Amino acid sequence: MFILPDKIKNMIGNESFSYDNVGMSDSTVIIFADKILKIQTISEEAEHEYQIMEWLQDKLPVPRVLASV
Repeated sequence: MFILPDKIKNMIGNESFSYDNVGMSDSTVIIFADKILKIQTISEEAEHEYQIMEWLQDKLPVPRVLASV
């Protein structure tokens, strides 16, 4: 199990979830009914992915980043 920051715990509460085992990265992806939690090691690649998602907002239909901690 993961130790999650309070900010994330408050967003997910006790919601039901499942794990996504399809991806090829070392990230853990947890799927909720209306959101996805991606847990990965802090890295330059992770920061770049975050920046791309933020930049794509209002340009393409991509998920909105709720938090990055």
